[in-house]
Amino acid sequence: MAASQAGNPFYNAAPTLTNTYTISQNDQIISDFLPADGTLFQVTEVTNLSATATSDLEVSFAVISGPAIITDGDRLSFSATGTVQIEASQGGNDDWNAAPPVTHTYTVNKADQFISNFTPTNGTEFLVTDTETMEADASSGLTVGFNIISGPAFIVGRNDLHFNGPGTVLVETFQLGNDDWSAAIPLTNTYTVIKAEQSISGFTPADGSAFPVGTVTNLFATATSGLPVDFKVISGPAVLIGENLLVFDGVGTVLVEASQLGDADWNAAVSVCSEKSGEDPAVGGRHRGLGHTRQTTNQSVIAFLNEDHGRSPHGQHTQQHIGSADEFFASILCPGMGNGNTEDEIQDGPGHKRPDVHASCGAA
Repeated sequence: MAASQAGNPFYNAAPTLTNTYTISQNDQIISDFLPADGTLFQVTEVTNLSATATSDLEVSFAVISGPAIITDGDRLSFSATGTVQIEASQGGNDDWNAAPPVTHTYTVNKADQFISNFTPTNGTEFLVTDTETMEADASSGLTVGFNIISGPAFIVGRNDLHFNGPGTVLVETFQLGNDDWSAAIPLTNTYTVIKAEQSISGFTPADGSAFPVGTVTNLFATATSGLPVDFKVISGPAVLIGENLLVFDGVGTVLVEASQLGDADWNAAVSVCSEKSGEDPAVGGRHRGLGHTRQTTNQSVIAFLNEDHGRSPHGQHTQQHIGSADEFFASILCPGMGNGNTEDEIQDGPGHKRPDVHASCGAA
């Protein structure tokens, strides 16, 4: 740049003076870089980067190292746990020098997760025969697991809950996490398991059935528990031999009860009673009912029961009409016939003795 004075009538022109100046670009700095250096993140987080330059020019961001990605210029996300370094820079222009870059370091940790929607809900009551599918959700989207903490239960597969007795069952659901997710805090539910109810069905012969006196029939019934059903003559002219062999020994109405008393897992069933009638066939003296035999017959019944011969000693007396009560007992107790060693011979009818049939057997 030159400075001059041309003079006037009184002054000569002044010598021109020249000064030289150098004009350089302005310096700038970056400030207000966020998030702050040293910030902790979870791997699932996404955050926006921001910074300002004294030049008011736009600041750029770049991943220097670590498991991170920048999208849309300033949107920071993470792909794994670890340490991430992000640089903020401003390259300058014709008027501004490039700003010194600023680097921030972030630590990326595993994400926290929690478990919710644990079903069946806490406090649910079950029968010991129930089976239940357990469900729960983890905020991570990872699959949850289940574990029996205590009580009479077991798990089939991943989440099918079964019970093996009444009591209190404590079940835990958990999610152990992975490279990106921390383990969730386990949740526990408590369930009460009670005995199962059962019922009796299929009681045969059917209620109201009529039989000739002297008929022998098998009683049958099933319990929904699968446990064996017991039978009992409540009233009437009949006797129960073994577990289920019913003998009508007179004319009248017989009341038979079917019961199942339960066990550790099953409550007792409601007993079922069935009425059955013994009728006089009135076909001559030979077909007289057991109720018309002499006292020796009752003694034979007692002897038979005491010997505990089971349901059907020879598998063939399920339902039949015996010519006489004595023949019936002789056919069961003395299948060989005629080899008895007792002096108490059986009468086939009034005044008729059967020397080949005896009330008891020699081996009995």
